[in-house]
Order: sequence, then structure tokens, then C-alpha cells
Amino acid sequence: MTRLLIICLCLLSCVRSPEDELPNGSIVPNIVMRDTLGGIQQINDLRGKIVLIDFWAAWCKDCREKNPELVALYQKYKETQKFEIFSVSLDKKSKPWKKAIQKDNLMWKSHVSDLLGFSSPYTDTFKFNAIPTLFLIDENGIIIGKDLSIEKIEQEIEKRIKPTMPQ
Repeated sequence: MTRLLIICLCLLSCVRSPEDELPNGSIVPNIVMRDTLGGIQQINDLRGKIVLIDFWAAWCKDCREKNPELVALYQKYKETQKFEIFSVSLDKKSKPWKKAIQKDNLMWKSHVSDLLGFSSPYTDTFKFNAIPTLFLIDENGIIIGKDLSIEKIEQEIEKRIKPTMPQ
């Protein structure tokens, strides 16, 4: 009985309630991490652009299956210079992470990781416990959506870049 109670309490502590989530309209917390070459990148450097933050890992099957959609999305909007993807890896080893970037043809420049896996403080900061997890951020650094479909992400991007797109 005690064992069952301990298991239930552990499971309940892992489940987040809706009020635990980082709500739309919040300013995105800054992410400062090392990139694949050891340099420092931060999300705040992308202010002025629409940014899709992609929390993923090389070992995550669902993440890898979503990558072709992200590549297509990036290809579609990269010429506007108003959209970027900021990929945050929850891998613990750099070799598989870097290999997955190459294999999946993730050609955007913002790939970062602290190589702490789910022990990364950003899982608590962004309040999630599963991947892939996506956050769409507007030009002012405001969260406008979490885990939106690719179609909904495209609608949000179109809404924001259309007035500035060349005819």
C-alpha cells in the first residue's frame, strides 16, 4: 500500500496543470546555450524575427519524424529574413546531436544544447516534460503559440510577414 502511494505521488508530481504552463502573451525567457561549434547563442539575439523554438533530441523518434516538416517550413520562409528556427537539443551527447542535424538536413544556424537532457533548467523554465515541444514567438519576443500544427504556424507567420513581403 505504501509503495502504491509513493508511485502515485511521484506520477502526480510529474504531471503539469494548465496553470503551470508558460501562457501565450508571456515574454519568452532568454535561452543562452552553446551551439554545435562551442559558441554562445541566445534567443534574444533574434528579436525582430518570428522564431520557432524547437525542443527536440536526436534519440526522439517523434522529433525526427517532425524534422522534414520543419525543414520545409524553414525553406518556405527563410528568404523573407523574418523567420528563424531556434533548435534546443535535449541530447546528452554531442556526437548523435550533431549527426542528426546533418542527417535530417536542419540547415538553420541556431542549434544549441547544454547536453543535460531533461535535466536542463530550460525544461522547467519553459514548463514542459515531453518532446517535441514547439513555441512560436513573435517579433517582440512574445509567445504566440505552443505546439501548434505546422499549418497554424504558417498562418501565424503569414499574418505577420504579409504586410512586409515583396509583391
